[in-house]
Formats: sequence, structure tokens, C-alpha cells
Amino acid sequence: MLSGLTSLLLASAGAHAEELVVEAEAPRGRESSERAFAQAHYDRWASGRECLIRFGGEGRCTYTVTVPRSGRWHLWLRYAARSVVSLDAGLVGCELTRSLVPATGALEGREAWGWVRLLSADLAAGPLDFVLAAAPLRPDCLVLTDGAGPPTHAAPPAPVVHAPETLALISRELASDRPSWMDDVRGLRPPAWYDRVRASLHTRLSPRWRERETFHTAARALRDIGALAIVRHLRTLGEGAWWPSAVGPVEPWARDEDVATGIIARAHGVGLRLIAYYRHTEDVGVAAEHPDWAARDDSGRVYTRNGRPLLCWNSPYVEHVETRLLELVERGVDGFYFDEVHQPPTGCWCGACRARFSATTALPHPTTIDDRDPLYRKLLEFNDLTIERAFVRWRRAIRARREDAVLLIGSYRSPDLLDSHTSGRLPRLADGVKTEFEKGLSARTERLLARTGFAAPPRAARLALGWSWCRDAAEGRPPHVWIPRLRSTAAAQAAAAGVIAHGGVANLDPPEATIPDGRTFAAALDLGNRAGPALAGLQPTRLVALHHPERALARLAPDDTAAWREVVGPLNGAFETLLRARLPVGLVSDCLLAEGALEGYAFLFLPAPGDLSPQMREAVAGFARRGGRVITNRVEWDWCDGTDRLRAGQALLEALGPERHRRSIVVSGGPAALHVVSHGEGSRQVLALANDFAWVDTLRPRGTSAPRAPVEGVRVLAPAGARARELLSGERLRPRRDGNRSIFEVAPFAHLALVEVELF
Repeated sequence: MLSGLTSLLLASAGAHAEELVVEAEAPRGRESSERAFAQAHYDRWASGRECLIRFGGEGRCTYTVTVPRSGRWHLWLRYAARSVVSLDAGLVGCELTRSLVPATGALEGREAWGWVRLLSADLAAGPLDFVLAAAPLRPDCLVLTDGAGPPTHAAPPAPVVHAPETLALISRELASDRPSWMDDVRGLRPPAWYDRVRASLHTRLSPRWRERETFHTAARALRDIGALAIVRHLRTLGEGAWWPSAVGPVEPWARDEDVATGIIARAHGVGLRLIAYYRHTEDVGVAAEHPDWAARDDSGRVYTRNGRPLLCWNSPYVEHVETRLLELVERGVDGFYFDEVHQPPTGCWCGACRARFSATTALPHPTTIDDRDPLYRKLLEFNDLTIERAFVRWRRAIRARREDAVLLIGSYRSPDLLDSHTSGRLPRLADGVKTEFEKGLSARTERLLARTGFAAPPRAARLALGWSWCRDAAEGRPPHVWIPRLRSTAAAQAAAAGVIAHGGVANLDPPEATIPDGRTFAAALDLGNRAGPALAGLQPTRLVALHHPERALARLAPDDTAAWREVVGPLNGAFETLLRARLPVGLVSDCLLAEGALEGYAFLFLPAPGDLSPQMREAVAGFARRGGRVITNRVEWDWCDGTDRLRAGQALLEALGPERHRRSIVVSGGPAALHVVSHGEGSRQVLALANDFAWVDTLRPRGTSAPRAPVEGVRVLAPAGARARELLSGERLRPRRDGNRSIFEVAPFAHLALVEVELF
């Protein structure tokens, strides 16, 4: 944390504005009945690299700044707020004034911060005491200035200009789209037990729950309401091991009692698979023992999350984690759940990263975080390699000990296609990509759409696109979708149905205080348990492939407007169009396209054909030679305008031509919002039919609206002689003959139906 008071003298052509900065995280006084009120929080884009969080509720902070001379002064607050906020502020001893503070649109990131003027007055020289009352925003700093306009403090630096020889080195690729380790995982199928589980339960029984009965009895309670697999913490944030580990600190309460082994044994004893939530980024004890292993920002400061230091993956910490993971494998854990962002998403400036980056690239390590700087963006590419290298190592070590242990690897914000942190190669290492119900939506995208006026794709389509990206980037393996804050059995079933239909695992999260809460979750678990055997072993049916062009996004960065117009908007529009037309659609990453992984597809949509590598161009040409149709995005297809995007969608369907109807099995009728996802190829297909689930809001549960009416009037059309049954109920569907087609009427259903069609 920087000093509480910093004086800056900023000069410009013939004018001087003095700015005195007081960091919000360094108040003179803090008053609140809430212990967690006004906590300091690391944020790279905040002044002093910290801001205040948990500033809502009840309380106030007092600040003191020394006015250097009498005169006219203005006091400004730098802050972040998702929505318009009422803020009470004023001088100590005076009645506070209420101001409406505009929304900045987000709580973190370079663009999240705004300025609001709280005071303009003639002030005498001397100390000035000022109060900020609690409000739902993040205060960053107060600036007292004699200038007329908003402060220039914390303004971004001028863009960096590089020499031609430096730019030439930057342009070299660090990683092939087909690295050698890909041979280990190409065509990987998940363990059979994981493929059959389509609903699981997630718990956060951290050490603070250790003295409560639930900590020890949760396995039985969760199994009793139908769970077959659970995700359970075996390391929560930055604490030591929960078992007598051979490396690093061990929690005092786990030195004589192997708590981890007890948790795993109790789960297995009642027939539960246990996937260990292992927090692999923060570690308080290891950072204290090995400060040189800590990840550092561009000021040399240790990165933290929730006040705990992050460790760098170019340090020996990777070997430390490997030892811990293998110790848990030996204790019988069935897999690992790797959450969050892995390496710091803004890059690392520790000694190990500096040395390895320069050795790998022949470039100097960038001096600061600036996404306009191509050298800095090279560091982010290096970050991707660092993450992949660690997971390759861990995967090989774990699979050498146990072949059916799963690795669920977090994708962070990648599912919204604009705000990626990892490459499209990383999901290839996962048995299932860990994601979240609403990761197809991001604050960054919402800010962009609000700022530009671009048409927002429908919520349900964006959610489904996010899950589909996670599924298809991992070659069709089921993504593991965390679904928190569900407040009714209908919401749990609807959310689970949507995820399951799109080929995922619904990872339902009951609050710890209400475990097991069968009233909310038992029906959704039953839905997943019946769906699992029906979908196990099946890949999504393929017809149209949408290329997710990471190279194009890298070229356009950091211009989000251009990225949306040229890449993300067309992908969202094409996906929505095909989803609503009930046509099978999948996504293809750069590495999959470079491998020519287009088997089964009849069409390939390229949003940015000019950004293909030679291997990708060769794969596209081979696809066309084999009879596949390549469709490139067209300038006249405006996916950003509300009206024109409908025309663009219709034009895309026309470009597909009548061959898009080559499918022998078609679903008709039912509501327009019905999701139809086909699984399997050839003579047996399973049609997953999901009712609208967009009414479920897991970020703002109060925004969850009423459940949708049951689905009625759905018909499945198949060639004459076909047989069909609804797998969740086991009901055999009776065909009605119509010429050379059999028509099957699907009984009304509330959330999900799985119709198996066999062709003879």
C-alpha cells in the first residue's frame, strides 16, 4: 500500500494543477458495527494498487488532507460502481450531503473507474477532515486539486513505441497450434464414471466449518438426496495442508489427524465420488517460506487475492503443488477442481518470469501492464504457455498414478469469447472444463454493449454459447458448470436441464448452512442421474462448425469494439441463428482447426478468414476438397444492429442452402425458446430438449422470474421405420406415418426431455 497522502505537481503548457491524493484504503478512522466493513482489496488499475471493498451496509470512513494554501479547491472521489449510487459525504462536523454517483459499469478493470466531485469550496490552509459514508461502490482515492477539471491522477501512460527489430521478435509465435504435448490428449475421452454423472453437488466446507457436525456428516446427507458425485474443498484459500503433507505447512489440526483422508473415506463409504476443490494459486505459508516464489505485479508488489499471496508458476511452486496433488491421489481422491485464473491474468514480474520470458522470446520483459503495448501482450501469450506447461506436468503425474482421476480446469472468462485469459489449447488438457452458469456473460461485454449500442444477443443464447465453447474446446467432453444461488426446486431443475441438454454437468451449489436441502436440489439431481446413462459416450451431433479465431482477437486487442464487430458479434449471431433453427452447431478453436478436426461437419463458418495460420488454411482447403462448404462472414452481414442482425441470420441460413436440411431427424413444434441439442451420429441419436432456462439468474437471485410453462406440442420427424422413446420416463413413443416419415409426439414436460431415435 502506498502512503496515505501523496502530493503530485502536474504541469502542462503554462498551467499548473496541484493534486493531493489520499488513498481510500488508508483512512484516518473507520467506524462500523460490521467487522468486514471497508476492507483493502488489490486491484491493478486502482490508485496505489488497492481500493476498498465491502463498503456497503453501515459505517463511515474519515480522511484528512492538508490544504497547502488558502483558495478555491475541489475534492474528487475516484470509484467504481455497477449502478447509480446514493453517496453521503461531507466535512467532519457538518451535515453530510447526498449525491447521486453515476455508474461506471463494473467494479474492476482499467475502464471500471470514474470520478465524481464531492466538494468545491474556498478553503483555508490547514488540515481538512472529510467523511465518506457507506455506499455500494468501491472507493479508490480522494484527490484535492485546485484545477478546474477532473484529476489527471491515475491516467494511463502514453503508448509504448518499439523499434522494428523488437516488433519482429514480438511477431514470432511462442507456441504452435499443435504442440507436442497434444499427442497425449488428442481424442481424449473422460473416465466412464465422470461421463455418466450429469448433476453433482458443490460444497465449500472450509476449515471454519470444522467444528460443526456438517463438516463430518455432509457426505451421507448429500448421498441421501441423490448425489453421485460431489466437489468438496480439500484446500480453500491460502491455508496449509489438511493432511500430514511432506511439503509445505500443515494446518495444526491436521498434523495428528489426516482430515483429508477422513473426508475422502466417508464419501467413498456412502458411494460418492469426490472431486477435490484444490486452491492452487494462493498459499500464505509457502509464500512466507519462499518469498521468491511469489507472483509480483509491475511495481514489484506481491499479487494477492482475498488478502492472500499468489504464487508464480515459473517457480518451484509447480513442483510443490504436484507433490500435494499426488498425496491426495494416494488418499483416493477421484479428481481435482482447479478454479479461478491460474497465473495472474495481467502477467507476472517475479525474477523467475523475467528470466524465463527473456530466455524464451529474446525480448526484454515489459516494464508495465499496458494492453496497448505489443510487448506486454507477448507477456500474456507467455502466460498462456506457463499455465499449459504446469497442467501438462500435473496431468501426466496424476494419470501415471490413477487413470480414472479427472482434471476439471477453470476457463475463467473465456466463455464470453471477448475476455479470455487462457488459450484454446488449455481445454484440451481437461477431462471437463470448469465454468459457471453465467460465464457466457461478462461485465466487460455488458459495458461494451452499453457504450456502443450494439444489439445484445439473447441471454439464453449467450449462456448456451459459453457452455458450448467449454464443451467443444475440450473435444466434446462435458463441461462442469457451477450453478450457485438457486432458491427453488424449479430454478434448480431449469438450470440443470439447460446445462445437461448442452452436454454439460450441472454442478449445483447448496449453501453450507442448509446442507443437504433436498427440497431444492433432489429433483435436479434425479434429473441428472437419469440423463447421465442416456448421454454417456455420446458426442454432440455435428453439422455447422463456427471457428473461434483467437489470432484475430489477438490482432484486434485491446479494441473491444472492433473485436465484437469483426469476431464476437458474428459468432454470437451465427450461434443464435443456428440454435433457433434447431440445427446442430459447434465451435472449433484455432488448435482444433489446425489439426483439421472437422469430421462430421458439413459447413464451416469463418468470421475472420484473413487470420488463419498456414496449417489452418490447409485444413480449410482439405475440408472444401472433401465436399464441405466454407462460409465466410460478409461485410453486409451487420450482426451489431438489432434489425440487421436478423437479416444477417437469414442470409446465413440461405448461404447454407438446402443441404442444411440433410438431417434425417428433425424437431418441430413447441415454444420458440425451446433448446434442441442432438447427441450422437448415425443410426442412434439422442435429442435433448430443454425448456427456456434464461429466467434463472444466479448472479442476482432476486432477478429470477417465474418458471416457464411446460413444453407442449413437440414432434420428432424421422425416416419411416424409425423407433423412438423418451429416456427419462422410459416411455416408448408411438409413430404416426406420414408418407416416408414417422412422426413422434413428445409428451408435455416441465424442464427436460431426452428422445432417443434409432434408425433401421
